[in-house]
Amino acid sequence: MQSNLVNISNQYGRALEYAIVAELLQQLPNQVQLTSRAIKDQQRDALHYISLPIITQQNYKKCAVQALNWLKQNFSIANHVIMVDRLPDHASKQGDVTDIRISFAASTINLSIKHNHRALKHQRPGSTAQHCGFARKSQEDIEFRTTYKNITQAFLLVAQGTLKFCDLGQRIVFDNLYSPICYLVATFINQNCSQQLHASHLFSFLVGKIDFHKLIFQEKEQLLVVEEFSRLTSPESVVAQANQNYVYLNFSNGWELAMRLHTASSRIGNNPSLKFDTQPKQIIVPKQIFNV
Repeated sequence: MQSNLVNISNQYGRALEYAIVAELLQQLPNQVQLTSRAIKDQQRDALHYISLPIITQQNYKKCAVQALNWLKQNFSIANHVIMVDRLPDHASKQGDVTDIRISFAASTINLSIKHNHRALKHQRPGSTAQHCGFARKSQEDIEFRTTYKNITQAFLLVAQGTLKFCDLGQRIVFDNLYSPICYLVATFINQNCSQQLHASHLFSFLVGKIDFHKLIFQEKEQLLVVEEFSRLTSPESVVAQANQNYVYLNFSNGWELAMRLHTASSRIGNNPSLKFDTQPKQIIVPKQIFNV
């Protein structure tokens, strides 16, 4: 069930990216050029867009118009020939959260597009050591993964014979999987991210390594929220706290993030598929809000 929800969310997100690029092409037909990758993505996501309810298509259209108005007012894109690219999801693993990249002259505008949510990252807890800047198969990584595997294997013994998480009961999953994993992640961060190098690496991994603008379409409220993630202050330290299926991060630069652990699949399988949904609690960025 969780996997289906994620797929639906991805489809809506890609359809919104499609709508924004399509609006660029419609309003600036003689100035917009698409990369070969963007052309393929537009062809693919046109199907996502036309499969949406008509009212949703209309809302996306209005959001795209407002997004283009913002781009024109803040970057004067109407005065240039611009190149538009769409980046794949896996680029975020290297710290580039851009969905749509607009380039012209010596300027680059990186846009992260969100539909009805403000999520920063959807990372796997098993790679926590890498998120903090430790190399794959380093001593820190090996020790973390060993403990991680011990927890998941102990959970599988408890869940033996059960096919789906929903058949176990929430308390069993929390007590035997979510809470131990969150405690492990928080403990690792507290023990290994006291140095600025690792605290800043974790921050950059979760927030992004490049400057970008996040465009959040809040469809129910008919609002477009634009947040500017640029020239961010790097933290010198971080404190992590585990609480049931959450890990809360308090960075020394004033940022507070909440990482919610959940299953990426409704089936238990031989190795529980887990992900964090990392959301901002308190962030320090310029923000603009527009009616759509």
